Amino acid sequence: MNMNQGLLISLDVTHPRLETICAMAFTHSYAAKLTGAGGGGYAYVLLPPDIENESIDLFSKELKENDFDVTMIKLGGSGVKIEH
Repeated sequence: MNMNQGLLISLDVTHPRLETICAMAFTHSYAAKLTGAGGGGYAYVLLPPDIENESIDLFSKELKENDFDVTMIKLGGSGVKIEH
């Protein structure tokens, strides 16, 4: 995901606020990228399956402190994974 986000940056279809989300996710060892064409201001963050709730809460708090909205969802299947 990080590589794909880098490619989107090279195509100039991102936005500084989206890049902030991606950078914040990276500091927590999460993967993030924009969704859509980048102009709508949406990103998603892929969390490892064994993540602790405290880590999610901390990251969500940091996002909210930077004036981002946070919506938690759970994928319906196991098609997307982070492998260590």
